[in-house]
Amino acid sequence: MQRKKLYTSYTHTHINTIIFAMLFAGSILGGFIAVNSYGDAFIPISQNIYDSFRYLSVASDGMIIFTDSVIRHARAIILIWVLGFLHAGVVFQSLLIGMRGLFMGYGVSMFVMQFGAGGLFLAIPAIVLPNIFLIIILFFIIKNHLKRERSFSENIIALILTLLCAVVIGLYEAYISPPLCLFVFNLI
Repeated sequence: MQRKKLYTSYTHTHINTIIFAMLFAGSILGGFIAVNSYGDAFIPISQNIYDSFRYLSVASDGMIIFTDSVIRHARAIILIWVLGFLHAGVVFQSLLIGMRGLFMGYGVSMFVMQFGAGGLFLAIPAIVLPNIFLIIILFFIIKNHLKRERSFSENIIALILTLLCAVVIGLYEAYISPPLCLFVFNLI
């Protein structure tokens, strides 16, 4: 009994390390891609980023942003949840978290390239906060699936709670993040 408990905690530690390594590697790779891939195409892309903040209408697009955000995050949550039932599910879940890190690294790098050091302050409410919250939720789902003694109803309750968190992220991205981004944009 003691040996099994030791093995389980040892395995969970390795899985945590793999997940965080994938997140870190994805963030670094996303930044590398953003910095090295555009060249001459960077000017139109950066102008689009600048124009999107300059002409940001906070109130008019809230419901569209909210719906899009909830659908995107709910798809990621459901995919991670379904993959958790597979024997190799942790591998696929880690890859998806690595992809989330890639998108976060890419976005932050684009903001920093466009706005300099102020872009980092702009990236925090726009990209970093919602992604960190989503990554914590995805990590919770993975940890929930690693506890194999949970019943299916407990897993369904955990899924519903995480989908409610996707709604909270959607509310943040639609109604809180745009005014914060506009405030930071006007400061820089």
